[in-house]
Amino acid sequence: MELKEYPVRNNPDLIEYVKDNSLIEILLHGYNHEVSERKYEYGAKSENLHNLKQNTRKGMEELEEIFDQEISVFVPPHDVLSNTGVRAIESAGLNVLRGRGSKNFLMRKVYASGFIKMVGHKIVHPGHHPPYPYVLDFDKHKEAYCCRLRDDNLEQLKKDLRYVAKKEGIFVITAHIHNLNKESKYNLLEIIDRARDYGFSFCKPSELFN
Repeated sequence: MELKEYPVRNNPDLIEYVKDNSLIEILLHGYNHEVSERKYEYGAKSENLHNLKQNTRKGMEELEEIFDQEISVFVPPHDVLSNTGVRAIESAGLNVLRGRGSKNFLMRKVYASGFIKMVGHKIVHPGHHPPYPYVLDFDKHKEAYCCRLRDDNLEQLKKDLRYVAKKEGIFVITAHIHNLNKESKYNLLEIIDRARDYGFSFCKPSELFN
C-alpha cells in the first residue's frame, strides 16, 4: 500500500468547524504519525535530528497558518519520545503532553531533579501508578502528564482523579477520537462530573504551562 500525505488544508469543512469553536485548541501530534518497521517518528536517533527538526517546524507552521492559531503544545505519536525527539520539539519552542511521567534523561541538572521525582513517584505507587500530578520544567521545555481514556478503565480514572485532587495537581485525559465509543464517552462525561465535584477548573492545554 502506498503511503500518502493528506494535507489538512484540503478539508475545508474541518477547518471551518475548528475555527467556529473557540474551545478547540490545536496541538501538534507529530508530523505524519508514520511508523516504519516498528520505528516511531519521534523515537528517532540522533542522526535524524536535522530532519525531525525540519518536520516539526514545518508541521507546526502549516497548522498555525491554516487554523490561525499559535501552537505551543506537542503530543508525541504513540507516546514515544526519544532524546532526539525532545531536542526536535525544543527547537520549535513546544511544551509536551505525554504519558504518566517523564521517560527521558538529558545531561541537565533539571533532568536529575525530574528523574528523582519520577523514581520517588513510582516507589510510592508501585504497579499501575497514577500520572505525576504537576508540570515539570526541563529548562527548554515543560511537560505535563496524562491518563488515556478507554472504554474499560473508568475505575482507574476515578482513582487517578482522586489522587490528583488530593495533591491539588493537574489532570489531563487523552484519547484518539476515532476510538471513542458509547462506553468511553460515558467514562469521559463521568470523569468531567467528578472533576467538577472536586472543584477542578477547566483550561486549554497551553494554559497548563503558563
